[in-house]
Amino acid sequence: MKKFSEYVFHTEEPPLFKVLITKRIEGNFFHLLVDLIVSDFASVQLLISEMGELLKGASLEKIRYKFSDYAMFNQQRKGSLKWHQDRMYWLERLKKLPEAPILPQDGRAADKCENTYEFYRFQKHINQSDWKRIKEIAGEYGVTVSSVLIGIYAEVISRWSSNKHFTLNLPIQNRPTIGNNTNSIVGDFTAVNLLEVNVTQNMSFIERVKEITKRLMEDLEHNSFSGVEVLRELSKVSEEKELLMPIVFTGVLKTDGTVGTIEYGFSHTPQV
Repeated sequence: MKKFSEYVFHTEEPPLFKVLITKRIEGNFFHLLVDLIVSDFASVQLLISEMGELLKGASLEKIRYKFSDYAMFNQQRKGSLKWHQDRMYWLERLKKLPEAPILPQDGRAADKCENTYEFYRFQKHINQSDWKRIKEIAGEYGVTVSSVLIGIYAEVISRWSSNKHFTLNLPIQNRPTIGNNTNSIVGDFTAVNLLEVNVTQNMSFIERVKEITKRLMEDLEHNSFSGVEVLRELSKVSEEKELLMPIVFTGVLKTDGTVGTIEYGFSHTPQV
């Protein structure tokens, strides 16, 4: 049997997931392999949480709405007054939207693996007391922990980028309320936000975090015109045939009370 880490799904051959349970001395381990074209990471966390509830003997509430209802709702929004207003907002933003960070390329990133889609994860764990203090400080300054993490990411990118005024690619959750149980639907609710970051300004870290937060909140108010649509419009006015914003910040914080934990994970992707 091919290893999970080596398996690649073909979108024309559903289902795009596989499951496996292994029994060990320390307990039973549930393995889930899923193509994230059909499920975002928040939905994966939902699946793991619901599995934990079922193993405890709980019953799950019946879902009235399906992902297809969300897709239809999303499609119907296109062409609406709000969509046109958001489109005008982004068309105006395109005039000043900076390019992606320009990072060093000295050959060290050249692919040396047979699997060209594979990449490595580097991990750093923060102990609970430090994480608690970070959340307390964020609250004192009126910003979210997610904004702080984006700010840290932007500072690191700017350290290595030759341009200090750049655009980051932020996958965001886009689960509109179309009825009850929409938060229980498994699917890909990911939308893209192109976040402008300017590190050339002389300001403190917390001031920059507030500036980033302000920009992000304003962008999200106009998210019915998606980041993919923004990139398409940007390509029309650019000399590049295929314009990408490849430097991505993804952050998923575990929800309090979630049953089940992810002990190990791996990823491979052709897009990033």
